[in-house]
Amino acid sequence: ATKDLKKQAHNKGRKRKDVSGEQIRPPKDCASLLELMMMSDDPVAAPLKEFTFAQRANCILNFLLQPAGITSKEFYEEYWEQEALLIQQSSSKHRHRFDGLLSKAQIQTMIAKNSMYYGRDLNVTRYELDKHGVKRRVTLDLVASTNGVVDDHDGEENGEGSANFVQADGDVVWDHYKQGCTIRLLCPHKHASQVHSLLQSLETEWGCMAGANAYLTPPGSSQGFAPHYDDIEAFCIQLEGKKRWKVYKPLTKEETLPRTSSPDYTEEDLTGVKPVLDVVLSPGDILYMPRGWIHQACTLPDGQLKDGHSLHMTVSAMQQWAWVDLMEIVLPEALNAAAESDSS
Repeated sequence: ATKDLKKQAHNKGRKRKDVSGEQIRPPKDCASLLELMMMSDDPVAAPLKEFTFAQRANCILNFLLQPAGITSKEFYEEYWEQEALLIQQSSSKHRHRFDGLLSKAQIQTMIAKNSMYYGRDLNVTRYELDKHGVKRRVTLDLVASTNGVVDDHDGEENGEGSANFVQADGDVVWDHYKQGCTIRLLCPHKHASQVHSLLQSLETEWGCMAGANAYLTPPGSSQGFAPHYDDIEAFCIQLEGKKRWKVYKPLTKEETLPRTSSPDYTEEDLTGVKPVLDVVLSPGDILYMPRGWIHQACTLPDGQLKDGHSLHMTVSAMQQWAWVDLMEIVLPEALNAAAESDSS
């Protein structure tokens, strides 16, 4: 038991900030995230000009958490790296609080106007029955080595240069979408300044790198990914449409605060495992999950209704940010330096 506790302590993230510090509440009349990020001409945002960048960052996190009735201090103490949290309301104001952050129309423009590459900028994927009758995730990215269709885990990157990737044809991407595939944008902040601004603020609040992926899933019970857990603290922000989420606690102590993401689970792997959350997210809602919490999500069986698709953005933090990750970098360098010194 002592060994398990030590392992979990080592895997906990390095200290973000002094959580006992001042809590900056958003102005009562503030209706949207863009107002807080000073990306709106609304006079409601005027008082925010007096905030420091760090104060505004804390205010933004409190705005995200506000519908749950908790402050960032309470969140850090009760949920961060510990428990999943559903942040949800049904008011009209709540449904529009992320307006302008990212939309399906913006994604269509991104893909049309920019050179987007499979595995670097986007993935096209779906969760479907294979020839053996087992549901698995299939990634339809083209890869530079074969120019063929692959079904590997994630189409991992091989570098930043475009030479290692195949450029995505927008028409082909949208044809796949119409056939039930999810489009995952790997770096939406490259083409959306408002998303970049949000991540910049949250990096200040958390004291670590923050990332974002966006997931556009078509109507009709479509699912892009198999059940799995991630190596990040995940904030799933619902922007358009609705999506049903099932969330499960880590199955073992070894999977609590893991340093790497899991392989895909099959339905058989989760037989008899009850989700701790089975919820539908609507615009304005957020689902927070610590790393190691298994999850899967699909759109509702609404056929081809106008708003039957789902768009959500996952903001991530604490990836490979535990003390043990730091020690793995620092200690070998220190040993090498000592070995090469004249006094060793």
